Formats: sequence, C-alpha cells, structure tokens
Amino acid sequence: TNTPVPPTPTHTPVPPTPTSTPGTPPSLVTCPDGSTPLLLNGSFEAPVIPAAWQLIDEAQVPGWLTNATDNKIEIAQSGAYGISSFDGVQFNELNASSAAALYQDIATTPGSTILWGFAHRGRNGTDTVSLRLGSPSGVAEQAKFNTNNDAWLEFTGTYIVPAGQTTTRVEFSPLSTAGGLANEGNFLDGILVCQLP
Repeated sequence: TNTPVPPTPTHTPVPPTPTSTPGTPPSLVTCPDGSTPLLLNGSFEAPVIPAAWQLIDEAQVPGWLTNATDNKIEIAQSGAYGISSFDGVQFNELNASSAAALYQDIATTPGSTILWGFAHRGRNGTDTVSLRLGSPSGVAEQAKFNTNNDAWLEFTGTYIVPAGQTTTRVEFSPLSTAGGLANEGNFLDGILVCQLP
C-alpha cells in the first residue's frame, strides 16, 4: 500500500486515499523519459470543434466515454468562457449536459506503477472533482480536488496496478460546482497516464 500525502500543488485539497501518492508534476503533459504513455487524447484535441464549445457524442471523441444518459462529452476551444487551454487548443468541461463521469479504460500490467497527472480549473468559482482508478467494475476514489477559477492547477500522483488487473479505468467524476448547476463547471485538460519503468 502507498502512504497518502496531499497532492501538489498546495491548495488545501482533501487528502487522498492510501492508494495514491503524489510525485513530481509532469512537464507540459509529457510522460517522463523511459515511461510508456497509456492514455489517448488527454488534452481533448480531437475532434477539432468548429465553435467555441460543443457537446459531442462519445463515439466521436477518441479514447473517452461518459456515463451521461445522452452520451455527450463537452469540448471547448481555448478562449471559451474567457479561459485559455492548459495544453493545446481545446479542453473539456466535465459538467456537460449533466453531472456525469468521464472515463477511459486503458491496458495495464499488474504490479506496475503508473503515473497520473491532469490540470483542473473551476468555472464560476471553486469546483470539486474526484479522480477514481481501478478495474472497470470497481473504481476507487484516489483523491478529491478543489480548484477555483483563477488559474489551472496541475496534479499528479502514482498508482500501483493490483494483481490480475489488466484493464484499469481512469475516471473523473464531478462532485460539486460553485454555481450549483449540473451542466456548468469542472474544466479538465492535460490528462496523462504513464507506466513507469
């Protein structure tokens, strides 16, 4: 088991559960030398959208799925809502048509250590998101992250893949938004998951 330590940067987060420990923040969403990238489309650069923001069917968004009843994922262009992307020219608004989770199932090697990292920002104030990792049928919360709308904050940590877990779900679940609306808040960008050597 890992020893919990508050994730970086310091901003009074809820301490993570014992399955996650923070590391050095990844540099511009690039996996460290010698590691293997495991996640697709972590900066939501595909598909390229023609408007400031758009609700897109999950089948058109490489890598990502949602548990929203309408199967829609929101992607926004840099500059939408007065916010520049953290990485690239597009980002995700987790609270799209509803307060639904966004996830990706990735192939993992049991016993390996994976590095996760992502950037989070509130929309109308402080929003809260939960990062959950585990088997597709049993994700467990790693930590809650509370971020205001002043700037993007980048978070990182590690996760040891349990025995027998050849598929790991990386899931972001919206917990609350400053405006209290189910369809506004929790911006995400620059997500990476890497298998460390």
